Amino acid sequence: SLPREVKNLIARRASSPQGGSPQGGSPQGGSPQVGSPQVGSPQVGSPGRVVTRAVFVANRPMALPPGSNLIAVTVGPAGASKGSDGQVSPPAEQDAAVLDSADDYIMSAAKPCEILVTRDIPLAARALAAGIIAMNDRGALWTEGDVRERLSLRDHMASLRELGIAPPSAKGRNFGPKEAKAFADALDKAITKSRAAGPAQ
Repeated sequence: SLPREVKNLIARRASSPQGGSPQGGSPQGGSPQVGSPQVGSPQVGSPGRVVTRAVFVANRPMALPPGSNLIAVTVGPAGASKGSDGQVSPPAEQDAAVLDSADDYIMSAAKPCEILVTRDIPLAARALAAGIIAMNDRGALWTEGDVRERLSLRDHMASLRELGIAPPSAKGRNFGPKEAKAFADALDKAITKSRAAGPAQ
């Protein structure tokens, strides 16, 4: 799962009166979704206002951070969407109960130019191939070249670990103010890119 600070930053963008606009400027056409492994999206609402929706997807029930325009999707037998108003309704794109994988749900629901926040490199590769903007929780916007390089490195290190040559992967890296700022800046760039690239509403 993503750090609490990342979820809170996503929720603040979704709850912003400017619809997640970095400087609160006039919105362009387009419909990003923001979330984690999750997807989310600014969508045009009333004239002159863009509403950013954040969709959090997981294999087990999760608590949403404070804010509005937030949806939690639990994939699997208990699959259902729970909005920040506490109301439960079926997912708009597909019944989450019939999908065992959060990744598969995300790929079935996300649209080109929407934003995916994930640490999962194979999922980021699938998203990029589908025209989805992908980034990680450390503020890096994934590119196809980055993904290929990271997948190759990951597979190589896994082979070395199996041979006992490399140490186990590091767990629980610190997430402080520096990391939070890097993520917030990258998310703002992703939202701007999504609005510029998306079709006019």
